[in-house]
Amino acid sequence: MEDFTKLDKQGVPTLVNNKVDNLSLNSTAPNKKGFLESRLNKDNFWNLIFWLAISIGFTIALIIKSSFPEHGYGLVFCCATIITAALMLKITCKTNFDIERRFTNSEGISLNNNLPNGWFIVFTVAGIFLTGYVADTFATGDKTILKSFLFFFSFSSGFCIYFILINCPISLLFSSSFWKENNKNSAATTLNQRKSLAPDFLTNPIYRNLPSNIYHKRH
Repeated sequence: MEDFTKLDKQGVPTLVNNKVDNLSLNSTAPNKKGFLESRLNKDNFWNLIFWLAISIGFTIALIIKSSFPEHGYGLVFCCATIITAALMLKITCKTNFDIERRFTNSEGISLNNNLPNGWFIVFTVAGIFLTGYVADTFATGDKTILKSFLFFFSFSSGFCIYFILINCPISLLFSSSFWKENNKNSAATTLNQRKSLAPDFLTNPIYRNLPSNIYHKRH
């Protein structure tokens, strides 16, 4: 039988067979997930639940409004739906912001590479256009619960699908740290752009008439 170990200077057995080392490395190497598989996670599950919850809630609010037009019960139920759905996400998919300026989800996975950007607006506008198409398609005939549900489902489809695609919990939108950090980054970007566009009064010879310019001649 082949001996896979040898004694080091302190008498501790160590592995000397490269095959064993390679096998242990391969067994611990993470498997790369595909596009669809990587989106089958807890955050996207609750993103879907949020999508369905607000669609169903708005549909019920519309039914209540139609049943009691003289009261504001429909609006109250609509607001209650938004608050309840937001609290549900805050509890189930809470996001955190640590001292290293890093956003993490409820499982401790970093979200810094999955934060929403300008495409959020594009998907939201696309969802609004889809809502108009659905409204025109079902404009004829009597209004039914299914038609109302499809209307609100398409209305919220844009930003919900966007967050599912980027693998980011929608609960991030209800985090005050996200908006504070976003405002800081926007202010810093604007300041850098102004600095890059501003003329260099100190070193540009065009502004030699200014006393602070290095090309200014003092007599």
